[in-house]
Amino acid sequence: GHGTRGYYPEGHHTGRMTAHMIVPAFQALRLVEGEDWTRHSPPVQHLLTKWLVEVVRQNGRLETLMRDRYASDGFQRGGMHSRDFAQGFGIALPEHRPAQKWFFNHVIQPGPDKDYDIVGYPQGAVYALANWPLGVAERNPAEVISRVYWDPLCGYVATRNGWSGEENTDILVTAHKGAGRYGAYGAGQGGQTMVLGLGLRTGFPGGFHRSSTSYFRQADDGSVLLSSIVIQTHLAVDYSRASGADAVIAMIGQGAGVDRWPVPEVQRNERTGATAVTRKVRAGDIDYHIMTLQRGEAPALAVDGERIRIGGQTLGYNGKHLTLDVFGEGPPAYDPGGERYESFVGRPIPETKLFETPPPPTPAERLESVQGVMARHVERGRYDRARAAIMAFIEDSEMAMVQVQARQALRTLDFDEIRHLLEREQMARAREALELFIGTHHGTPEQAEAEKMLHELDLDAMLEGF
Repeated sequence: GHGTRGYYPEGHHTGRMTAHMIVPAFQALRLVEGEDWTRHSPPVQHLLTKWLVEVVRQNGRLETLMRDRYASDGFQRGGMHSRDFAQGFGIALPEHRPAQKWFFNHVIQPGPDKDYDIVGYPQGAVYALANWPLGVAERNPAEVISRVYWDPLCGYVATRNGWSGEENTDILVTAHKGAGRYGAYGAGQGGQTMVLGLGLRTGFPGGFHRSSTSYFRQADDGSVLLSSIVIQTHLAVDYSRASGADAVIAMIGQGAGVDRWPVPEVQRNERTGATAVTRKVRAGDIDYHIMTLQRGEAPALAVDGERIRIGGQTLGYNGKHLTLDVFGEGPPAYDPGGERYESFVGRPIPETKLFETPPPPTPAERLESVQGVMARHVERGRYDRARAAIMAFIEDSEMAMVQVQARQALRTLDFDEIRHLLEREQMARAREALELFIGTHHGTPEQAEAEKMLHELDLDAMLEGF
């Protein structure tokens, strides 16, 4: 299902298809049954409105920072990717419709000729005729909705610097923390922070992974401070332009500067004159990874004690989250506090990276892991699977250092199975297992005990015969 603000865990593509199926149901419930699901349901309210933040027109096309299994770089229109507005107007909040109409007229389809979202299946024409807000005066979305789209249940944030109505001008930054509730195709895992705007499209060298939110603050201009202190990863997005750049994106902590997401130091769009410049700067004991987007030269970075000056902006860390000296007005910060988070406040940022490939396990660590697998199989009475796991380990030549321990684990497993058979009075199978044990583990300390058990078993059988 959708999150608290209508984000779909499998990503935009499947989320759009799902919305196309459920939006008509919500409209029918209101018209036929008198049940208004929109007014009291934030997820339903944002099924259309979220695209006003998520979609940017640049380089002659509509682009999004879509993620996950079905990811593509565009907001496609036609076929199953249609009717977002024709249907969505039918359930939209009346106060959102002026912004939605502006967005369609200036971003989705700028210019005098309109298709009214009739670009796919024929029922789109019916929805457009019934729902299009012809008598509604359009308004710039900045006057109606927030520039920040945050779905806390899904751990997803998208923030935009505004709506200019011009191509290659708006900027979008998205971060997926991965709240952990959803695991569909990795969508609940989190991932790389991404940037789109001024004609550029790039990843940021950092991200989050299955992390709760310990601090969230947004400004009316779209600037954001986002932290997950438990995994020691902190993000700042600055749209104030105090730095001299159109946008500043900064991150510190375990999720910052990971090797799996390399980003060129300078990226440039020659046609628009825009650049994205990424730098790593150390201030105090912390490495800051900073990207600036601008037309022309990037602002200089200067270390000022434990903080960094970027033009007229100053970036720092207070032990709990990143700070920006120039940060505009906005809603109250989300700051849950509590022992879960406060115990991490002020801790040093670890040198290890969240997404780096860990060193391969040692033979002893691999044996410990295999023994854990064996124990789980034994709990369920699956001795054959437990034996297959340890045998595969023994046959691995790289594990020669721990062969003695592995073979001991196999003997212990075989003995446990024999005892299990005896407890269940499966004497014939127990005798077969004992004979196999004696033949397989000849010369081991357990051989004598197995021979004694077999002798007792035979003696019991003989006495029963009398």
